[in-house]
Amino acid sequence: MSLRTVAKTGLQRKRFAEDADAATNIPAAKRPRASVGQPSKTAPAPKTAALEAEVRKTLALERVQELETTLSDQCITALVELFHADITMADTYLALSRDGVRKQWISNRLKQVQGKEQELM
Repeated sequence: MSLRTVAKTGLQRKRFAEDADAATNIPAAKRPRASVGQPSKTAPAPKTAALEAEVRKTLALERVQELETTLSDQCITALVELFHADITMADTYLALSRDGVRKQWISNRLKQVQGKEQELM
């Protein structure tokens, strides 16, 4: 690549950037700068995310024991194991606010667990 081509390409990039600035009507001094290689302040650190997952699991476990009084101890422990194995199951359980929907969801999950246990035997 010749020096002339490099200079021309650089000039084209500068013009493209100026055109983009004009299209957005945001002065260069007021535009947010992207930070490269720095962690986002809004994204939780991995250690914090793990802690939050544990808190959500605990909430789900407490809620299942409070609300699902008609379930046997065996069913409750199956849900406990399910929540420990997959945080999305605990999150889903916590998000279900309608009694009928929550009970049907639990019934479906317990059938899945029982089906897997039958396959292992």
